[in-house]
Amino acid sequence: MKVVSPLRKGEIVEVVRMAPDDVCAHDMLVLVRRQGQKIALPLAQLSGVDSDESTAEAIGDWHYWVAQGYCL
Repeated sequence: MKVVSPLRKGEIVEVVRMAPDDVCAHDMLVLVRRQGQKIALPLAQLSGVDSDESTAEAIGDWHYWVAQGYCL
């Protein structure tokens, strides 16, 4: 079962790090800081803001991977 993300379109969150491996079995998740809590969200739902070049490339690569219908 996939839980719906609590994010609203256009909401800005800070990515803290990749989520632990045990929660990334079927999707690429990142831990974000939102409203004082850390929660795991699918990377496919996020886009970079002020990202460095390698981070922007990694996000773009994952979005492409998902758009092609691939999954973990």
